Amino acid sequence: METPDFKQLVDGFVQSVKQTLAITLTYDEKGVENLENQVEMMRDVFVQIKDTVSAEELEKQKQAVAIKLGAFVGECVIKEFDGKWEFSEEMGWHIRLNKEDIKINVIGKVLKQLDNGKEDSVLSLYRTIPVIIKDLKEKNEN
Repeated sequence: METPDFKQLVDGFVQSVKQTLAITLTYDEKGVENLENQVEMMRDVFVQIKDTVSAEELEKQKQAVAIKLGAFVGECVIKEFDGKWEFSEEMGWHIRLNKEDIKINVIGKVLKQLDNGKEDSVLSLYRTIPVIIKDLKEKNEN
């Protein structure tokens, strides 16, 4: 399966956020932190419209938002932790870290935060990655 151009999608999203909200998203932890606020704003929108659209339409809209926002988080993970986009039937599009056998479903995580709020935080996932890498390296050394 050909990898979609997530970088192009994300660059357009970053420009849109900058123009409409005057927020510059950077491809690092601060950018993910700013994005998390966007996820929460979208979550509020979905709560407000849930009684005005069908459940199917609501899920379709959530998926579209999760792809854009998750793609941004994915590009941050790629830049910071040396990963690449990969597809599997089990996880859909996700990030695979190149030096470790770690797969991260950033789009699924955004979808979870849209459903559950900050208890499923994309920022906490991002901050956990170095810990997971460290633990895996220590495990492999023993």
